Amino acid sequence: PVSGQASAPQLVGNYQWISQPLFITRTETSGGLVINQIEETSYHPDFLLPLATYVHIASGETCRTTWTYPFSYNVAAAPASAKNAFALRKMQERNCISIPVETIHYKNEAIISNQIQEFKVIETITLPQSIVHDKKREIILQNPLATGYQPYGFNTQFNPVSDSLCKKIHYYEHYDSAGNLLYYRSSKGESQGSVYDYNNSLPVASVKNAVVYQGAEPLNEVLYTSFEDHPHAVSNINAKTGRKSYYGIFQLGITNFKPGKYTLTYWESEDGGATWKFREFRIQKEEAVNILPIGSSLTHIDEVIILPEQASINTCTL
Repeated sequence: PVSGQASAPQLVGNYQWISQPLFITRTETSGGLVINQIEETSYHPDFLLPLATYVHIASGETCRTTWTYPFSYNVAAAPASAKNAFALRKMQERNCISIPVETIHYKNEAIISNQIQEFKVIETITLPQSIVHDKKREIILQNPLATGYQPYGFNTQFNPVSDSLCKKIHYYEHYDSAGNLLYYRSSKGESQGSVYDYNNSLPVASVKNAVVYQGAEPLNEVLYTSFEDHPHAVSNINAKTGRKSYYGIFQLGITNFKPGKYTLTYWESEDGGATWKFREFRIQKEEAVNILPIGSSLTHIDEVIILPEQASINTCTL
């Protein structure tokens, strides 16, 4: 404003009301070849997320689905040691609230299936305290469960509590520094591992029956490289796969490998990649063995794999 004078109003913004949230709270289906039914949905008044859906079928049967979300749990004081509650606390603090935690499906008011998603917090290079999956639980039923179900929640020490029938569990155990899932297993004995390359941006191998792990503890059972992302690899138009190979003696780092028996395979070339020979060895990982040299000073090597004898692997190189 000019000294001693009132300033004229200035336009600083133009706001226009575009729309407001619209909810489908009730639908009716009838006629023709469809089953006559009415579906009703209720929503959270503040977060506008569906809490329950009821389906009333003309035959008299009913179906219902309910959801809980991170905001459904009182975890504001959860310590970092209570990993599942602490993850929900972080989701609340970051307004990451639209992912369901517990989903329950009912038929005629008896539970027929459910799913519980548990989360944990890990440190990654992209985001401190990244939130990732920890476990997924599912109920195992011989018949619909009419009463006695224990909803998911936390006790006074913030330990998770769920129904004892939720015995089918999926474990998301190991992640890399970029937050990629490396190893998954289930309570039924299924397991799946993944190896990432290209600066941790793409999966290059899928592994069954073996643990993929990048930490310091001796838990890992898999090594795979085609040298596409290795800092000392050389460009080679005759590489066995991809565009690079390794020239010279390669020192395999196996410090974090679990002690046991493994199969080591790789391809080796003495003429720059014009011809390749397949190499296969049985090795024993001992606790004191941390480095395993392969190749020679005058050879190229490519597609190096270490696996337990019972494991299998599928690889992909660009």
